Amino acid sequence: MKKLILSMAAATMLLSCQNDDSAKQQTSTDTSGAGVSARRSCASTDVLARQLQEDPGLATKMNQVEAFTQNYIQSQENAPAFSRLVNGKIELPVIVNVLYRTTAENISLAQIQSQIDILNKDFNALNADLATSNPFNAVKA
Repeated sequence: MKKLILSMAAATMLLSCQNDDSAKQQTSTDTSGAGVSARRSCASTDVLARQLQEDPGLATKMNQVEAFTQNYIQSQENAPAFSRLVNGKIELPVIVNVLYRTTAENISLAQIQSQIDILNKDFNALNADLATSNPFNAVKA
């Protein structure tokens, strides 16, 4: 009985592991016969071309937005605040959102500042456990 069950299981596995070539052949003949492209592409350029034909002012609006963006980028590059370098280090603005329901759940500004100080030590490689964190030694500031 065991031999019969074992041989049936082996035969089932062998038959189920064969490649299904008939499905591949059918797919290739269907796409080539109908003249339909087998590769699907993004239609965004077609939609944009249609919108430009329907609305001639759209191209002008797009050019105005592009010019505004370029002017803004150039004005920000010339501004001294854009570089964010303070004493040779990059300054990252940080926003802390504190979510709480009751005043007992709220945390103090001192606790927030303490955590920011710890992050600054980590980013400046001034923390005490720097030598023990070997995986990150190659990427420290």
